Amino acid sequence: MNKTNQHRPLAKAKKRAIIFSVIYAAIMIPLLVSTFHISPIDKSVTQFCYDEVSVFSSQECISIDNQCASIQKKCNINVLVLTCNRTSSGYASKNGETFIAEHGEYTLDTNFVIIIINSYEYADSRYDFHFDIYTFGDSAKKISDREIEKILYSDAGDEILEGHDVAGAAIKMVGYLGTAYAGIYSRAWLGVTIASMAIGSFVSMIVVLVIRSKYLKRKIEPNYSFQNNATLKMRVANDSYSHNSVTSVIIATSNGGGGGHFSSGGGGGGGHRGGR
Repeated sequence: MNKTNQHRPLAKAKKRAIIFSVIYAAIMIPLLVSTFHISPIDKSVTQFCYDEVSVFSSQECISIDNQCASIQKKCNINVLVLTCNRTSSGYASKNGETFIAEHGEYTLDTNFVIIIINSYEYADSRYDFHFDIYTFGDSAKKISDREIEKILYSDAGDEILEGHDVAGAAIKMVGYLGTAYAGIYSRAWLGVTIASMAIGSFVSMIVVLVIRSKYLKRKIEPNYSFQNNATLKMRVANDSYSHNSVTSVIIATSNGGGGGHFSSGGGGGGGHRGGR
């Protein structure tokens, strides 16, 4: 084998390595950019708790506001808490869209999350608590349906329904929603991304070196026995059936539709992600 023929496999290996590197960069660079993209929010917001039906005490409202302000700073998302009445027909008197209609600083495109807690009032006390979660703007995409389901059926969700410490449960839920939104933006993911890229580059380098060494190695072609390796032996086998049976199953159809939503606490409208 002359030198020209020896270098051809090496040139092919280099070409494959270049193609692999380009594909790797094409995948990782957009992923890295999307990972560290942070959607803008209105950080001038200072009121987060809208206790319209006096579910919370004044101190509890302050605690909720403080938690929401902390989540705004740490997770870059505004999470609001609204309380309203539950109507005799079993629905919350307000939803995400009615809140937006009443507060001109918010629109359907504003990036924020709102928890609406609703209940009945009887003899100056409240009972039968339910809640709904609404996401608007980029939060509707950043917080997945799976994360919403976990939050709905978390300990915070259970505690709201129990009605014993609704304020404490709301504070927990605000934290869960902030974490769900900021999960892919947390500082830990910087290390994960860098480590993943380093590992990927290291693996690709090993693959290229192995391919290069294989191509540079002289191979001794073994004698090939056509008699032992090019003989075809065929056998015929038949299956015999004693009888045939056919089973039919009628599958009922349903006209219902719509995915990505869970049980409702009586809420609805745009941005509704579920409730209890």
